[in-house]
Amino acid sequence: MDNIKDRIFVLAGRMGYPLADVKREILRRGGKVRSEVTSRSDYLVRGVIHSADRTAERDSSQIEQAIRLQKEGCEVRIMWPHDLFTMFADADEKN
Repeated sequence: MDNIKDRIFVLAGRMGYPLADVKREILRRGGKVRSEVTSRSDYLVRGVIHSADRTAERDSSQIEQAIRLQKEGCEVRIMWPHDLFTMFADADEKN
């Protein structure tokens, strides 16, 4: 797994943990959290999206944007929350 430091993450959907905690863990390890997927984004962490959530439309559009960018040749990686948590564990082992 890649290093988290200086990587740009966008979070979409429910992560299984409070979003504030997930953001804090990314920042603690030197990563950056942004609210929009752009060509500079490294990762879109795709959590569970519930249609009843007030952020469901935004979260779905973030995933669609990441897929569009991938088709254009950008290296935005779409991952699940458990992949992010594995990155956390790997980073912790190295320190």
